[in-house]
Amino acid sequence: MPTINGYILPGIGFLLLILLLFKPSFIRQGFSGPAAQHAPLWISLAIGLLIGGLAQRSGFCITGGIRNFFLFREKTLFSGVVATFVSALMVSLVSGQFNLGMEAQPGAHHSHLWSFLAMVLVGLAAVIVDGCPFRQVIKAGEGDVDAGITCFGMVTGAALVINWQLRSTSAGPVFNGKIATLLGLIFCLTVILSYRKARVKR
Repeated sequence: MPTINGYILPGIGFLLLILLLFKPSFIRQGFSGPAAQHAPLWISLAIGLLIGGLAQRSGFCITGGIRNFFLFREKTLFSGVVATFVSALMVSLVSGQFNLGMEAQPGAHHSHLWSFLAMVLVGLAAVIVDGCPFRQVIKAGEGDVDAGITCFGMVTGAALVINWQLRSTSAGPVFNGKIATLLGLIFCLTVILSYRKARVKR
């Protein structure tokens, strides 16, 4: 693969940052809903660079950590997952934003089955692309083209979920969202089984 390919995704990210800073008229910015829920730009960049650097050096990956722990009893990556959970918990407690349970949580609902199936879908997709969504972002920043394509897929998927009203609300998952989840599970299982059969034939 040509070396120049490694600069494509970071270059696109830098271009998006320039567009964000100069706010040209053809870029629409949301002021309500999910699009408006973000930290100040420079704080986001600083913390993102810090966390990204630490994750890149440590090889942090939620999917890889769980896989290694249960399959190989290797605890290095899994300890990072535990540390991340504990850190997030402590920050929530200190900032007064901790709320145990499903009540008054953004997008939270009591349809536990569909929450479980949605996370199964995330896990299966992460196994297929060899890394959790967070790891894909880190690899894309390193210049991994495959991870970059995966990130574009995640962004596109998020846009479709919001624009097509597929996301759950506090009232529960919507019908179209359930269909999308089932289709995603069928697709991922088909890919996994097809790959398994191909390896068996070899």
